[in-house]
Amino acid sequence: MIYLIGGPPRVGKSTLAWMLLDREGLPGCPTDALVSMLQRAAPEHGVRHGTHSDKAVLAQPFLIEFIRAAAEALDDSDPQDGYVVEGDIVTPPRPRPPPVSGCH
Repeated sequence: MIYLIGGPPRVGKSTLAWMLLDREGLPGCPTDALVSMLQRAAPEHGVRHGTHSDKAVLAQPFLIEFIRAAAEALDDSDPQDGYVVEGDIVTPPRPRPPPVSGCH
């Protein structure tokens, strides 16, 4: 099982992930590690740290592949096998409402 823990900054994602990692003994990865790796190794993709609105959008293809690879490595015959992925890029960005162009 893959546990995806997402949400905005400073809501307790890491705390929850560490509790799960400790209780279940599962391996895991914060998405900050993925963002750091992409920022350093492939800067041409524009993925960088911060709270800018496009971080999740730019990192999403890489996050999906990372999750896919983690899932493929799991032992399907072991219901206790799992992996924890935690971070703000797990949660897709909310679409912005259209601008209001005046009242009638």
